[in-house]
Amino acid sequence: MPAAKSSSRPPTTKKRQRSPHEIHVVQLCAALEDTINKSRKIRNDDILDKYRKKWRWAMPGIALWISISSVVLSHFSMGAELDDEDAQEAEGDSEEGRSSSPAPAVAVQDEALFEQLMTLNPYPEFPLEKTLSMIHKKSPLALKTLVDDIFKVQARSGRGDDIRRIRKVLPEMLPLKKTDHLEQRFTGEGVKSERGWHNLDCASMLVPLKHRALFLKDREAFMKRVIEGEDDQYRFKASDYPSFLWANNTEYKGPQKMLKGMFLGHVVIRGTRGLYFGIASMYGGANSKARNPIAGIHGLTSLGPHHIGYSCVVIYNSASSLLSWSPRDKTFSLRKFYKNIVDLLSSNTPWAKKTLADINKQMPWDRIRKDEEDFDSSEDDSPEAPHNLLANYNPDDDSDAEDPPTSPKPASGSSVPTSSPATSPKRDRSPSRPAESPEKPEAEPLEDEGEVPMEEEDDFDIYAEPVGHPKGRKDKLATRILSDEEDPEDEEDEIKRFFEGDEKSGMADDDTFKTPASKVGKPKRTHRDTPHPDDDDDNDDDNDTGVRRKRIRPGAPSTTRKAPPKTPKNKGTLPAGTSIRTTRSTARRGG
Repeated sequence: MPAAKSSSRPPTTKKRQRSPHEIHVVQLCAALEDTINKSRKIRNDDILDKYRKKWRWAMPGIALWISISSVVLSHFSMGAELDDEDAQEAEGDSEEGRSSSPAPAVAVQDEALFEQLMTLNPYPEFPLEKTLSMIHKKSPLALKTLVDDIFKVQARSGRGDDIRRIRKVLPEMLPLKKTDHLEQRFTGEGVKSERGWHNLDCASMLVPLKHRALFLKDREAFMKRVIEGEDDQYRFKASDYPSFLWANNTEYKGPQKMLKGMFLGHVVIRGTRGLYFGIASMYGGANSKARNPIAGIHGLTSLGPHHIGYSCVVIYNSASSLLSWSPRDKTFSLRKFYKNIVDLLSSNTPWAKKTLADINKQMPWDRIRKDEEDFDSSEDDSPEAPHNLLANYNPDDDSDAEDPPTSPKPASGSSVPTSSPATSPKRDRSPSRPAESPEKPEAEPLEDEGEVPMEEEDDFDIYAEPVGHPKGRKDKLATRILSDEEDPEDEEDEIKRFFEGDEKSGMADDDTFKTPASKVGKPKRTHRDTPHPDDDDDNDDDNDTGVRRKRIRPGAPSTTRKAPPKTPKNKGTLPAGTSIRTTRSTARRGG
């Protein structure tokens, strides 16, 4: 007997299955690859879309002036090239910080800021730092694309949307009362050169508080000198805080009393409410929970220094005449302005604590939706609560009753109609229902679904009295016809029997019903009508029910007429032996 041949195939090794985190990274890299190649259709774009939405919170929620590329890429020992916006940090000339040569790679050692950025994770089950590390190991180009084209772009896009949102409502936000009017009207969507130092109302809020008295003496002359920028007195620095940070008509009384009422002006409060709680909350209107505000989406419980600094810079930029986002307005550095606000409110002083507390008291925190746990706490005593479900569970009860087992029993002596399983079996339409116990008597099988008695259906009541129809007969018939337990072949006979019994009642027909043949004549013909099928006597057998296919509007008076008596076939009034052709020819000749 020949020996069995030994297999030369190498032993197969079991392939390791990917973890959910690895699958997520692979899908994310595929989307980034399509983004790099500028494909028309990006795979797994829904995953990228969640990162886009989350990183719009980077500037209003973490820090306004932040180089995202430098902070994130330097953590993975990757160089980041700064663009014009990142490079403009100097306090001097607006051109300072720019160079004709490419900006060198910058390594940022601020790990605290990196940790804050890692909280912008739309997938909490997958740590963002680990996700970025896996992407960097797989493709450094994909990581750079994610940081530069997704994180940074979306952060700046969210800032731009906030500026447009405040700019649009700025004309209504500046007056202290809704009944007050602007001195020089402007629109938030108009030409930008109509705002800033070209507008009286905008200039009154941008002018530094210490120069407000000089501004009120001759406003137009003051505005002209600021626009020209030739006098150093009208070239403002970041420490020249604008007047909108205080309440209206606040006077400058020296630097010793400058902090009194700072950041409590109505413009700051309204702008902060609009940015973090929605534009509808600026005037403290009725609470609307149709949509959770951005403060609720990101879990804010109080506003901090960087939140107030962000809103103040956005308000200033919206009121200015800047054509695009810029870190400075003429000589006024918005970057330094933001840093000064954060430093003031971050100081561990009684004034800073009281100011933040006063600002938070004026925020509409009731607009934030409660957590799901708070809503569920009010349902602890419901019948569906876990302890009630366990207490009422009875595994031996096979009944299909929807009522809970603790439902009250009827009082003694009261008659409750019941149905015996042998006399009125219920049809179960659910295919997944198990077979009934053999101990229970089974009903005889039905030959046809149309023979199911209508009174055994409990999905609807066919004998309910409808409004507007006498005796409910019309609704009864409609229910029976629409029931899926009726035989479709018997519908025409049922309609015929129904209308034959109601010919004398004069009840109008429904759109879905047909009138009997004895009540219907031929419709009036027009030159646009096509030949009617009833014009030919050979079509009389098409409808064996005697029902004409004609719709009658419900409630309309009957306009039918009796059909003329039918003439037997081949029995006309012409003489015997005369054909129709001969007669027509004779008629044309006049004979």
